[in-house]
Amino acid sequence: MSLRCVFVVLCWACLLPRQALATTARYVDLPNLVARADTVVLGEVVAREGFWQGPKIYTLSQLRVHQVWRGPVVDGAVLDVLTRGGAVGDLAQEVGGEARLPLHALMVLHLRRTSTGEYVPVAMAQGAWQVQQPQKETARTAGDGAQGAALLATLREEALAVVRPGVDRLVQSPGPLATPLPATLAELRQAVREAPNGPR
Repeated sequence: MSLRCVFVVLCWACLLPRQALATTARYVDLPNLVARADTVVLGEVVAREGFWQGPKIYTLSQLRVHQVWRGPVVDGAVLDVLTRGGAVGDLAQEVGGEARLPLHALMVLHLRRTSTGEYVPVAMAQGAWQVQQPQKETARTAGDGAQGAALLATLREEALAVVRPGVDRLVQSPGPLATPLPATLAELRQAVREAPNGPR
């Protein structure tokens, strides 16, 4: 093997990850998510941009608010939501357990405001619920650009599912849940409205 081949192999070996690290977060129940949040909103991710801050990548997403469930925000406002990880050009960083806010996704977010004015999801991915339409409705709305407000107008809240992508494998629950997590948008909204105010 030539010296050049050895050099190339060594360079590739240095680029490979040496250790896979798992992320485990403490489970935060819905009343505590609400209590820790400055605002709880239903909105659509209308823009995203990754940027470098030192050696780390962050993503600033813009969320257009469709409904305010709690807090001082108004319907129609556009909030800047900051999350760790993302992509800049051809480079990407992923932070295990961080909330994922796909472009054009309809999300329910439990947010707290930072000292610099942006919002961050409470308890990372646990504070971010993605709204999904049922499979039988996908064909009807897939090609007509039904997103955000249009999706809310065409389907009842009872028919829209809510999920927290990636949370189940990252969150360490203290034991069996006393009450099951909401499965629909209507159930989640009702649970948020019934949650007590203040820290628990």
